[in-house]
Amino acid sequence: MLTESQRRLLEQLKRVANEQLKDPGLSDEEKNQVGPTFTPLIGELSACKIVRKLRWRPSVGYDAVDGGRRVQIKSRRPQSEDSRFRSGNVGRFRNEKFKDGMLVELDSRFEVSRIFEMSRGKIMKLQAKRKSKKRGIRLRDFRNAANQIYP
Repeated sequence: MLTESQRRLLEQLKRVANEQLKDPGLSDEEKNQVGPTFTPLIGELSACKIVRKLRWRPSVGYDAVDGGRRVQIKSRRPQSEDSRFRSGNVGRFRNEKFKDGMLVELDSRFEVSRIFEMSRGKIMKLQAKRKSKKRGIRLRDFRNAANQIYP
């Protein structure tokens, strides 16, 4: 659930991100930074808009709350319209303060395509299996173990 000002912020972020991608004055390298800059915040706000009980409350260790449940949200977006999420990592879930984790997949225009949710216990088990402690859970592993809650 978003406040009216948070809803306006989300729409402005998506508009600005899409305008940046279309800006002929930006180099390809500069355009490649648009996604990493905007994706996390757009994903967090979008999850709170779609999952009605979820309120955006960014803090150390979590991004949203549902009553007493703290949720850490990770967001991913393909680099271009024709690319898909074939591989890659979700990113490390850090801190002990969250109860559940979410993965928000955005399309190339920063619109939500899917949302997955998983308990902290499952997330920690998946992360522990990774050989490299610096890398997060593989996208496919997260999807396979999580519940798809949207659409």
